[in-house]
Amino acid sequence: MLAKRLQIAELLLKGNKYDSIRDQLKVGFSTIGRIATWLSLSGEGFKIAISRKKQPVSKPSLSEKYDPSSLRNIKRRYSQYYWPQLLIEKILTVSDENHRQKITFILQSMNVKNNLASEPKKM
Repeated sequence: MLAKRLQIAELLLKGNKYDSIRDQLKVGFSTIGRIATWLSLSGEGFKIAISRKKQPVSKPSLSEKYDPSSLRNIKRRYSQYYWPQLLIEKILTVSDENHRQKITFILQSMNVKNNLASEPKKM
C-alpha cells in the first residue's frame, strides 16, 4: 500500500485529477484525498521519497571499491579516527555560505594558534 501511496503522491504532484488517478491505480477517492491532505500539510517525506526515486544510483568503480589503500576506504574502515573531519565535512555541505565562512575562519584561527603553540620559545 505504501508503494501505491507514493504513486498517488507523485501523480498529485504532477497535477493529475482524482478521476484519472482512481482509474490508473484502482484506489478510492478517500485514499487520494488523504494523500493530498498529507502533501499539503506535511508532505516533505513524500517529496523526498519521490525525488530519491528519480535519481539513479551511481556505483563506485571496482578499483575504488577494492583498493584497500585509498583514503576513502581508510576513512570508511577506521571512521572512529576520522569522525571530526567527517563531521566538519558534513556540516559544511549542509550549511549556507555565511556559516561556511564562519566555520572556515574559526578553523583557520585554530590552526594559527596551534602553530604558535608548537613553536619553540626563545630565551
